[in-house]
Amino acid sequence: MIVRELDGRWVVIEQAEHARHTGAIAEAWDRGAFGPLPASFITAARLHDIGWAEWDLEPTLDPVTGGPANFPTVRDDRHSDFYARGIRSVAGEDAYAGYLVSLHASGLYSGRYGWRGLEPIAWDSLGDAGRRFLIDQKRYRTELLEAGLRDRPELVEFEATWSCFMLLQTVDYLSLLCCAGLDATGCGPVPLGRSWGRVAVRRTSPWGVALSPFPFPGDSLELEVASRSLPMRLGPSEVEMRSALAAAPVEMRATRYERLSEGL
Repeated sequence: MIVRELDGRWVVIEQAEHARHTGAIAEAWDRGAFGPLPASFITAARLHDIGWAEWDLEPTLDPVTGGPANFPTVRDDRHSDFYARGIRSVAGEDAYAGYLVSLHASGLYSGRYGWRGLEPIAWDSLGDAGRRFLIDQKRYRTELLEAGLRDRPELVEFEATWSCFMLLQTVDYLSLLCCAGLDATGCGPVPLGRSWGRVAVRRTSPWGVALSPFPFPGDSLELEVASRSLPMRLGPSEVEMRSALAAAPVEMRATRYERLSEGL
């Protein structure tokens, strides 16, 4: 789950909700100046973090902050197993979406294959589980190519897949800007129709950013995301934290993306 400090409270967003939010961003991108996008890409965006649903059912306590553990602190020896199951779940719905989510997950361990915008995941080092995950995912993508994607060469052609991978990192990043409140100035490379470029970012509010170029229809996009909040002074045990989180009401937060004016 995504955990951020805001107004003296922990604000918590489940990864599956972040993924749903990412999917809505992809749908809006599809309708904008740089669309259309493959339907499988939108499915991948909507489900890219579905494996985290297992973890979010039983969140752990961060011993440093005393709050729920934020997703970058979950090490590869835990993350790799449930993410692998999530990838297979996505591929069961859409083989190419599963292929893209496998690349996305592998990219977390591999510097995102050259895409830049987010700080590296805060794992001190890649352990045996992470290295095994990379090997297993290469093998699994080969299986997908031979079985589910053999008759769809236009999808897995290098430029098409490279564009989809880079765009998946971008829509994930755009969601995290608002869901996690990241402090960032832009990302790239980003496929922008027939060209490549960088998306510049300026924060406008805790839940809003301005973008250039603006990839969505019109001059703004508003999307809701479900969250829960907890007092920063929780009980000392994981059981108490989980109980407080389960009892917290769902709050809908309005996230906003708007066109970045020239010169700002």
